[in-house]
Amino acid sequence: MSHPLPSFDYYPKRFMGTTPQKPQAQCSKKSLFVAILAILFSVIITCIITYYITLNMTRAIGTGRTGDSTYTPDGGEETGSGEQPEAGEKPETEEPTDPTSDIPAEELRLPRSVLPVHYDLTIKTNIPGYPGVPEDKKLSYDGQVKMRLKVKERVSKITLNSVGLNFTTAECSVTSKGKNIPISSIENAVKLEMIYINLGEQLEENQEAELKLVFSGNYREDLAGLYYTVYTEHGEMKYAITTQMEPSDARKMVPCYDEPDIKANWTVTIIHPTGTKAISNGIEQGESKVDKNFISTKFKTTPKMSSYLLALFVSEFDYVEKKTKNGVRFRIYARPEAKHQLQYALNAGVKCTEYYEEYYGIKFPLEKQDMVAIPDFAAGAMENWGLITYRETALLYDENIYTPGSKRRVAVVIAHELAHQWFGNLVTMKWWDDLWLNEGFATLVEYSGTDVISDGNFRMTEDFVNGALSEALSYDSRASTHPLSFKITKVVEVNEAFDTISYAKGGSVLRMLRQVIGEKNFQKGLQHYLNLHKYSNAKAADLFEALNEKTPESIIGPNGGKLDVINFAEQWTTQLGYPLLTVTREDENTIKVTQERFKKNKDAVEKPKYRNPKYGFKWDVPVWYQEAGNKEIKFAWLKRDEPLFLKTKSAVVLNADSFGFYRVNYENAEWKKIGALLVKDHEKFSAKTRVRLIEDIFICAQVDLVDYELAIDFIQYISKEKEYYPWSTALSEIGVIIGKYESDPEVEPIKKYLVKLLSKNYAASSFDYMAKNYKNDKKFFDVLLMSEVLSAECSLGDEDCVKKATALYTDHVEPNCKGSDKKSSSCNKLAAPLRGYAYCYGVKKGGIKAFNRVFQWYRIEDVQREKDNLLRGMACLDDIPTLKKVLLNAMDDEKSDFRLQDLSSVFATVGGNKLSSEFFLNFLITRWDDLQVRLKKDMTGFRRIIQTLTSSIDTPSELSQLKSFLKATPSAEKMSVFHGILEGAPVKIAWRQKNLKKLSNHFAQLLQKSQ
Repeated sequence: MSHPLPSFDYYPKRFMGTTPQKPQAQCSKKSLFVAILAILFSVIITCIITYYITLNMTRAIGTGRTGDSTYTPDGGEETGSGEQPEAGEKPETEEPTDPTSDIPAEELRLPRSVLPVHYDLTIKTNIPGYPGVPEDKKLSYDGQVKMRLKVKERVSKITLNSVGLNFTTAECSVTSKGKNIPISSIENAVKLEMIYINLGEQLEENQEAELKLVFSGNYREDLAGLYYTVYTEHGEMKYAITTQMEPSDARKMVPCYDEPDIKANWTVTIIHPTGTKAISNGIEQGESKVDKNFISTKFKTTPKMSSYLLALFVSEFDYVEKKTKNGVRFRIYARPEAKHQLQYALNAGVKCTEYYEEYYGIKFPLEKQDMVAIPDFAAGAMENWGLITYRETALLYDENIYTPGSKRRVAVVIAHELAHQWFGNLVTMKWWDDLWLNEGFATLVEYSGTDVISDGNFRMTEDFVNGALSEALSYDSRASTHPLSFKITKVVEVNEAFDTISYAKGGSVLRMLRQVIGEKNFQKGLQHYLNLHKYSNAKAADLFEALNEKTPESIIGPNGGKLDVINFAEQWTTQLGYPLLTVTREDENTIKVTQERFKKNKDAVEKPKYRNPKYGFKWDVPVWYQEAGNKEIKFAWLKRDEPLFLKTKSAVVLNADSFGFYRVNYENAEWKKIGALLVKDHEKFSAKTRVRLIEDIFICAQVDLVDYELAIDFIQYISKEKEYYPWSTALSEIGVIIGKYESDPEVEPIKKYLVKLLSKNYAASSFDYMAKNYKNDKKFFDVLLMSEVLSAECSLGDEDCVKKATALYTDHVEPNCKGSDKKSSSCNKLAAPLRGYAYCYGVKKGGIKAFNRVFQWYRIEDVQREKDNLLRGMACLDDIPTLKKVLLNAMDDEKSDFRLQDLSSVFATVGGNKLSSEFFLNFLITRWDDLQVRLKKDMTGFRRIIQTLTSSIDTPSELSQLKSFLKATPSAEKMSVFHGILEGAPVKIAWRQKNLKKLSNHFAQLLQKSQ
């Protein structure tokens, strides 16, 4: 679906932190219950995460590649794509268990006896605060839809999807061949999310019919279907109406055929209050006055599209406008007070669209493209055709508040959603079991789109290795993962697929395939696929067939003939996990490469349906390798059923440039040879290769494939490293180690060693340099590396660093922001990368008094990115009772200062403080019932919160405590999120038991040697 929410907005977190019953269909008019207002009176607080679902609690909170929670205030780097998402991006509104478990899957699918050709939809939006809206209708809307239908079989009823809608039967009708067909009843099958239009006469096959339905509904509370969002303008509360339909929420706004392969044209008319603007998928066709209080806007009919792409938006938002060179009208909308933050997205969107038109070989199919920044939005963004919706932080950009990393994040999300306008919208998956192809492809292409937006300054080919690839390898090393292609029989199961696997692994596997067959061949195959299936639907197999057709005979596969793309892709998409390649030396002239599946917890067991894949957890593996002293990257195939032998006397590095979706381990002697090569001349290997080497050796150490001492010694060259990504990876891996010690005193030698390792970089780093250069994209990586170094140094307690960071608050923020009515986004004149430091160390040193002041700024702030900075600052407080109060505030269903969309961010932020490990598990257990009251309105966010609250479990007693809680609490035990937690905890426990003292001693010895 939409772009994944990155965990905690893709900031580096390695070191900092001290760290309703559903209404039935009715046969007469009645008003719906007034929706609860409390949630949307809260003040904006932004989370973001990730592709990613996510999705994927990245390096910040323990489900990314580092596995542990530490916190940084700088707001520095935000990695490329995601998360994963983790995730899942949309809020689920049901229990994570299947409420339709007693219903056969085929009964939940719509029959194909009658299919839509065209929808003519009119929606009247009643909005609070505008004249002419009755009190009992201010939180509801009225609708009418006329459907032109193709009757393919003789039927006596018409079946549609519908959830929570009321119908006025007297005004509903069915006609065919000019004849009225009586409606005997409208029957609501609530559990099936369907309605049956029972007819007094049969409709004959091979004819057209028109169905008119008049209905009403409430705006929803769960940020799905048709809902309202709240913002302030000059201190006055305003409402806007918006939509979120994917995967199956269009039925919550309008009765329709809500399955992706049932495409139809949509003609939309919106009746909205005078003074507001309305937009939808098509370009505006005309506007007319209904009465003194309402106007009607009609939009041009869309191309054939799936219902989940339907969108509308009604507001007083303002916009900026520009046209592409092919005449596509681009508008970017935001609340009026944020209009000044729209120009970057406008230029980025136009530039990226022009690039995609060339790349796909197909002009943008619509006359206009709108993009809107929504104050309340559960996902990161959503690719609705012609009307893309975003969280504010994923579209707005103010150079005075946004860090370089957050600027890149905006570019990445724009590139992702625009990629979908062709791949996903023009050609759509037939069913949700091919969701990974939709999202994996958009993840892949967002990197090249972002490079175009940034004129190459963000170096996204490198960022893929450090971002999407690392996230996917981490997530897919668990037994509780799933294949890219897995059977989804019910819509309720779709949410399982909005995760790091679909996004990051999907993109990684496609990237590997692209490298194998060549970029030009990949592009030709893609263009062939899009032209074959445009305005229709396709399966993943259709893409691989198109790629196979465009792959020339010269591309050799593992068996010596032309590569069979379909067979190759099937191995990587139908079985979960990935291989670990092991390199051993047979003799002085030969190395041997073998494979086995890599799992972090070898004792963990897969779900039964995934345990015995067709290919037996073996893969045909494309191996890119580089011999010592030679910059040439060579290629060979490791076959599924036999080892690979390479003739070479030199040390060999596998997966050079990190195109392969696998890890590599070497026998100790080979690791040492490679380490020596890095010390001698690390630049003989690319930065992408160095990242892969560092990450692989540390991950192998985590699972006892190599000794940790070997991994630590391997990065001794790092003091010579000048590139950001290898440094970031090394710091991340050491951050993992530090995080596992929590408050244990044995961590001190490690901290001291890291300070020594950072000494040269710290001496060359300064807040002043960052402030002067962060707006210059050509200095992007200089600023990112400096930001990371300063974050680490301050978090390690360096007095000089902490003093300078604290002075940012006491000398610059506090004096300029006195008074309870000042917004920090205006009164604070610090450069964007310095704001996080100032708030964190201001609170850390100023205690409760500073915390209260920052919280007050946070309450009145309306720039979501600045609210992020303030929240991070609040989380630096060394006071457990106050940190608990923040969490309780977030859980309050009536008086919370935090929006529903951002609750998981609040918990993740507090979780970045090392004090959280002292109370999080107990908080989960003792507050379980309280947690569910508000948090379960967003089940995806709730799962993230559970992951956060359990991230510090690393002792047998804590694991036992969790197991006892789950046994005594059925509502928790049935949640699948705990399965992954129970799988990962034993690995953490074993790590501490084996490595805690041993590593402390090793770092102490390294310190002595360096004296």
